[in-house]
Amino acid sequence: MSALPALFQNDIKKVLAYSTISQLGYMFVGIGAGVPEAALFHLFTHAFFKAGLFLSAGAVIHYMHDIKHVLFHEGVYNDFDSQDMRLMGGLRKKLPIVFVVFIVCSASLVGLPLLSGFLSKEAIIGAAFNWADSYSNANKSFVCYLIPLSCFITAFFTALYMIRQLMMVFFGDFRLENLIPYLRSSKHKHHHLSLLISIPLVILCLLSFALPFSLNPFSPQSSWFLKELNQIFGSNLEFAHWITYTTVLLALAGIILGIYTYRNKAYTSDIQERTNVTNLFGQNWYLEKLYYQVMVVPGFKVAFYTTKIDSLIDKLIEGISIGYVVLSHIVAWFDKNIIDGFVRFMSSIAAFISGIFKNMQSGKVQEYFVYTLAAVMILIYIFFNWMK
Repeated sequence: MSALPALFQNDIKKVLAYSTISQLGYMFVGIGAGVPEAALFHLFTHAFFKAGLFLSAGAVIHYMHDIKHVLFHEGVYNDFDSQDMRLMGGLRKKLPIVFVVFIVCSASLVGLPLLSGFLSKEAIIGAAFNWADSYSNANKSFVCYLIPLSCFITAFFTALYMIRQLMMVFFGDFRLENLIPYLRSSKHKHHHLSLLISIPLVILCLLSFALPFSLNPFSPQSSWFLKELNQIFGSNLEFAHWITYTTVLLALAGIILGIYTYRNKAYTSDIQERTNVTNLFGQNWYLEKLYYQVMVVPGFKVAFYTTKIDSLIDKLIEGISIGYVVLSHIVAWFDKNIIDGFVRFMSSIAAFISGIFKNMQSGKVQEYFVYTLAAVMILIYIFFNWMK
């Protein structure tokens, strides 16, 4: 599923990105087949040759980007995609070190003998067939052979898309010159790789050979690295040689078909030229669109409605807070004018009454006699009215 989209990409890095996903598929096959040491071995070898491929692609992009800068400073304003392989071609003459590194790392990725990718990939495919044999014997089912068969098919397509990339980038004419004739001028100065770029590329290229991992470059079982892993995981990898021959033959078939198909193919920057089948693979089985429709669009809708709900909650909280402020003002007014007013009113009455009685306590006997006489007369009046 990842090798086929790699076959229809025009971005130099996207081809390698899909290739990486495809190689991760091999590693998961190793884990699923019960030989994690083979998966770890492929992870280790893959780190070197795929890093060499990505850095080589970076050097090519750097070269194309440098051309864009030079054109700009010379007054030729023509923007183009520095990663579009349809604008490349013939770069083996301009970037020979990158070309050699790309060839070696691609061969290792494809799984050709004498290279590290051959050792680790064969270990995984052999383990997948061993697993399929034991599973089919135990369950009387041949469906399990689809797993190692998919490894064979992927080996063929890996060779095919890598040859396509090599042809588009390094062989034929430099197609950017057809787009910008000014580049044919002798005034244009081409970019040269610095040692800071060349040295890492050469190191990764050397580590893509089988010799650092095995003294016998044709036998994964002879790899000292894999033997150490086997001791850690307590297993022993053994498989038939016909598996190795079949894988190599499929890779060679992919290389031959790729050379025949893409040797003289003309490329343009018109993306609309692709067919429906190409769109299916070129757009990665529409997985991005499916993800967008299933995950992104509903996610945006959920975010939209939750934002609306959050806005309503904010308004509700704001309204409640305003209500609390208004209520607090009402309570403050009631407390100040009613409660405190009543208290002040009662205290005023008490003060008034106490003032009256205070004035009565003057200390003058004559006034006390008058008050007493008045009280007696009032009592007599009440008594006689009561008697009647």
